[in-house]
Amino acid sequence: LNGWKDGSHVTYTNKGLAWKSPWGSLRYAANAALIALVYAKKIDDSDPSSASTYRTWAKGQIDYMLGDGGRSYVIGFGSNFPR
Repeated sequence: LNGWKDGSHVTYTNKGLAWKSPWGSLRYAANAALIALVYAKKIDDSDPSSASTYRTWAKGQIDYMLGDGGRSYVIGFGSNFPR
């Protein structure tokens, strides 16, 4: 997970999406975000600073998918979604 967060195992797009593969790239970012959120919840009591970092990273990935990059990739969500 750290390799996703720090960019050592993935490439980041200009708008901030962690990009692993050209096919279905959002599935990788979405799953990594979910894992980051679950892990953040697990370590929240013992390491709140790291938990906050993981939550912020996951939120950034999800926000990109929902339209912060200029286009929502969820049909029916936001103002510029796939039709």
